[in-house]
Amino acid sequence: MASLPTISPEDYLIRDRANAYKSEYCLGHMYAMAGASNRHNVINSNINGALFSPLRQNGCRALSSDQRIYANRTPFFAYPDTVVTCGEAQFLPDQTKDTLTNPVLIFEVLSDSTREYDLGLKFAMHKTIPSLREFVAVEQNSIQVHHWELIAGEWVRSDAEDRIVLSSVGGISLAFSDLYLDVF
Repeated sequence: MASLPTISPEDYLIRDRANAYKSEYCLGHMYAMAGASNRHNVINSNINGALFSPLRQNGCRALSSDQRIYANRTPFFAYPDTVVTCGEAQFLPDQTKDTLTNPVLIFEVLSDSTREYDLGLKFAMHKTIPSLREFVAVEQNSIQVHHWELIAGEWVRSDAEDRIVLSSVGGISLAFSDLYLDVF
């Protein structure tokens, strides 16, 4: 069996910036990203809408799935569905300011085709980002939200029934009914 060719992080950035489509980079390999379903997009829009006003009050901002992030310990580049920063956004030290390095909160909307990757290798890579404090995975085919928070150096999972509280951004509470508005 032939293995995939590896590329450098620098070559990945050159290619990703030039392509008409987004790709992620993990363990020396570049992976093209597929389009999302309508349900996925509605949920992600609901997440961003529910976060907008409360985040502004805390000096934070939610960014959509077009924001590339970087985990420098791996290296790993990804496009989470929603990424939250607080304070001044920090970027790779180049002139493009298109690759964020200091997210505090990441949301992924799960699908059958991405669940294993999003909750496995991708979450493992996200956890290497020093600024990251919370990770939320939202199911798109059922009303279910998985929430992890970094507490005393350990990632602790908590699944709630109807809302989550995001301590990394000032204790913002998100009701599942808002996340799944117009979905089910």
